[in-house]
Order: sequence, then structure tokens, then C-alpha cells
Amino acid sequence: MLALVVAAAFGVLVFAVTTLDDATKRERHTKAVTAETLRLERLVLDLDTGLRGFVLTGKDDLLAPWTSARAALPKSLRDFQQLASTTAGERRRAMTLVASIDQYVNDYAVPVVEIARESPAATRQTFVSQEGAQQLAAVRDRFADFLSTESAVAAARTSTAQHRSDEAIAAAVAGLIASALLIIGFGLYLARSIARPARDVAEGAARLAGGDLTTRLRPQGVGEIEELTHAFNRMAERL
Repeated sequence: MLALVVAAAFGVLVFAVTTLDDATKRERHTKAVTAETLRLERLVLDLDTGLRGFVLTGKDDLLAPWTSARAALPKSLRDFQQLASTTAGERRRAMTLVASIDQYVNDYAVPVVEIARESPAATRQTFVSQEGAQQLAAVRDRFADFLSTESAVAAARTSTAQHRSDEAIAAAVAGLIASALLIIGFGLYLARSIARPARDVAEGAARLAGGDLTTRLRPQGVGEIEELTHAFNRMAERL
């Protein structure tokens, strides 16, 4: 019984440690996804910065942020999608964000740069800049939605894991307390059923040896210990 209680308490403690470790891994994952999301957003903003600078001035050197960001974007998108894929919901949100980025880059930004090279004045029309502002705002809204949802989901997971861990630790502590009580109870049982009767037999033998032939023992203990007291009394009666 004692072994089962101790084993159960140990098992619960292992569960608590595993739960906390899982929560820690999830937290690290969330931080990694958040960092990659922010890097991706920075690239999109660099694309827009280079695009607007080039459209307004026609100077190729102002297109440098665009060129650099566009070169880095494919890898960043792959890294982001690879990280944001632990659950179906996270994967779906990531795909939605990636689709909005692709739409902004391929349906607006790339065509505008190409047109600006051929006909700069055409891309300086108000409606072009308004369209770009609207599309960029939509992409940034997607970023904000993704980050806020990721943060909320991570917080909920951490809270649940912490709650389960607290429950497991409480159960383990209760198991250890129960184990201690069982050990104490078993010790008292041994003292009462073995140690005390054995001491009484020793004291009785000493009294007999001292000449008190009326010495008798009250039968107590269990098994061989009780039989020992009976044997002592039979021996005393024969003296």
C-alpha cells in the first residue's frame, strides 16, 4: 500500500514537471513566432518605403529598401509558415496573413514599380497612392490580428498548463503527506505489536530470574509475538 502511494505521488510529480516543461516550450515557440512575424512586417514596411521613395522621386537609389526586402521576403515567408504551423488554427491564420502579403506585393507593389520605370507620372496619381495605403493598411491589420491572437492563445495555454501543474503538485504533496502518515502509522503498529510485547517478555523474564514466580504476561501482539507470551506464561506455571 505504501509503495503504491509513493509511486502515485512520484508519478503525479513527473506529470507536473512535464506539464510545466510543455508550457515552457509553448512559450518559447510563441516568442519565436512573434519575432519572425515582426521581422516579416519590417520587410513589408521596407518594401513600401522603397516603393514610395522611388515613385515620388524616380531615383533608383531610393529603391534600395525595396530591392533588399524583396530579396529577403521569400525566405522570411517560408520561415514564418514553418514556425506558425503547430496547430490548425495557427496555420490557418498564418496562411491568411501570407495571402494578404502576396496580394499586396504581386497585385500592387510590383506592378507599380514596373509602371514607375516606364511612366513615372502615371504612378504619382492620387488614386495610386490611396490604393497602396489601403492595401498596406489591410496587411498591417492582418499582422495585428495574427499577433494579438497568437498572444491570447499562448496566454490561455500557459494559464491552463499552470493550473494543471498546480493541481498535480497539490495532489503530489497530498500523496507524500499520506505516505508520511502511513509510515508513522506503520511505525506505531510495529511498536505496539512487536517492540512493546518483546520488551514485556524481557522484563517478565527478569522478574522470574529475580524470584517472582507469580509473574505472568498479558497476551498481546500478533503471530509469533503473541505465541511468545503464551509460551512464557506456560513456562512460568511449571516453575
